[in-house]
Amino acid sequence: MRARWWAVVVLVALGLGLSSMGLGLRPMPLQAPLASLPKRMGPWQALGPDGVLEPRVLKMLMPTDYLVRNYADSKGRICSLMIIYFDLQHQGRMIHSPSLCLPGSGWVISSRETVAVPTAEGARVVNHLLLVRGLERLSVLYWFQGRGKVEHNEYRRRWQLLLSALESGRTDEALVRIISPLWGDVGGVVEAQVDFAARVIPALDKLLAPGQAQQE
Repeated sequence: MRARWWAVVVLVALGLGLSSMGLGLRPMPLQAPLASLPKRMGPWQALGPDGVLEPRVLKMLMPTDYLVRNYADSKGRICSLMIIYFDLQHQGRMIHSPSLCLPGSGWVISSRETVAVPTAEGARVVNHLLLVRGLERLSVLYWFQGRGKVEHNEYRRRWQLLLSALESGRTDEALVRIISPLWGDVGGVVEAQVDFAARVIPALDKLLAPGQAQQE
């Protein structure tokens, strides 16, 4: 119970902090548009044209840039990638958590866990959700990436966001989400998603604003 109350305090502090700093926050532009993410990454090849978010969704999210693109490998396994980028976040304009947005229209979260994604910079921990609707099942990976960090814990991510806003005026960040239908056992699907995520993370780093350490 005490941990929950501490989480509430952190979230309130975040809201108050970002709303009161006003002009202290500064937008951080991308180094290149998200659409320039490579269409081939290892065995993964983009399929068809990029997707477009509905106007009502764009009005609600108000992202700086976004990318919706499907990838497939030679085995026909599909990873549907969505990246939502904000060059600046503040109260009323912040990333929405997939754990809150995905459930609905009959979909429910049947399990939550974290998985490790290997990268040249070391393992990166991301979230994994299993969504179920009747006989349909979806495997979802998601994480938050920006300012030189990859974060899965939403409370820690918000605390880091507040500290970054106070120290440097930066709140830029991307939400990265990968959805795959369960074409076989869950383990095999997650393994394929992790392989894809291991290629997305470094490729996206080249498009995002440089990390704070790189700017110094």
